[in-house]
Amino acid sequence: MSMEKSSVTNCVRVGYGAISKWHEQKLSSLGIETLAIIEKNQDRKKQAKHDGFSVAPNYLDASRMQPGFWDVCCSTQAHLPVVEEIIKVAPNANILIEKPLCLASQIPSFKYLLQNFSGKIVTNENYRASHITLIIRHLINKLKLKPDVIISEMSKNRSQDFIGGRFIDEEYYVLGYEGPHMINNVLALGPEYAPAKRLQQKWQDIDLNKEEQKLHLHRQGKVEIQYQARNSAQVTLYSSMDGDIGYLYPCSPYKNSHIPAEDSITRYRVLAVCDSHKKTQIIAYYEPVQGLNRAQGMIHVLKYGELVLEIKPIDDDTLLQSFSSAIDCFETQSAAHCSWQDAMSTVNMMHKLSH
Repeated sequence: MSMEKSSVTNCVRVGYGAISKWHEQKLSSLGIETLAIIEKNQDRKKQAKHDGFSVAPNYLDASRMQPGFWDVCCSTQAHLPVVEEIIKVAPNANILIEKPLCLASQIPSFKYLLQNFSGKIVTNENYRASHITLIIRHLINKLKLKPDVIISEMSKNRSQDFIGGRFIDEEYYVLGYEGPHMINNVLALGPEYAPAKRLQQKWQDIDLNKEEQKLHLHRQGKVEIQYQARNSAQVTLYSSMDGDIGYLYPCSPYKNSHIPAEDSITRYRVLAVCDSHKKTQIIAYYEPVQGLNRAQGMIHVLKYGELVLEIKPIDDDTLLQSFSSAIDCFETQSAAHCSWQDAMSTVNMMHKLSH
């Protein structure tokens, strides 16, 4: 996977917001120019123009710009209709689409839409491009571990986002935002860690104050799902949007088990692999990590709860790596790091685990 500037040099972006701006920064570093933004919301459209972007009036006009690819980073429920609009005007399009691919209820329609599609779709599941996960697999083999307990956690305090109406998922609830990442981190260890049987699930609501009124969000506070993997390992997926860290490990760079609402920076992204027989744990901390630069992570190996190995810093700009891989796929015959079929499988998995 090359990190050099690509011959695919431009894109049209669908959707303009925090995710779009983050994409812009990363893609720009790869030499990708944003030709235009497509956005229906009038306030976001004005903001895009204010920020210096051209705003295309419709998909047909955007297609006439002949973009190297279309970057779809709008809300999940809008992915299907957006891809449909793109295919109407560009049946051979290259499409980069933010995770999750779609809602579970949209899968039949998505499959039907893509029956005769001759372009390429890559889902931006950036943790599939993580260097840290590759190191975990190497350590498992080197230490001859047989992991029987896996914990994948991604937690943050999104209270202010919820108050602003962002990141509220009414189909997968709190699992909708980080669920695909957590599942893919586990599956990166091997297909034998895919779910065989769901063991239990716990959900928690969140109550907030919005303009002196109570805001109650069903199942948006926390989720903890445990399942038995195909190889009989017990896997736990935990995500909190109210800032409560579920699994804080010895020697962790994080000293507090709660992320306050005013902290918009801290994220707790962890994959823990345990061989109970050998009393050995591998704890991976994905970026951003307290005490390290952005796009750097670290790994701890614990034996009987004591730190025996620390690897840091690990350069791991997963988003940049994911984009670079997607562009390689658009340019060549190389396989997508996350095809639409892979992403659809993740959606199915997430649905079965949470319903």
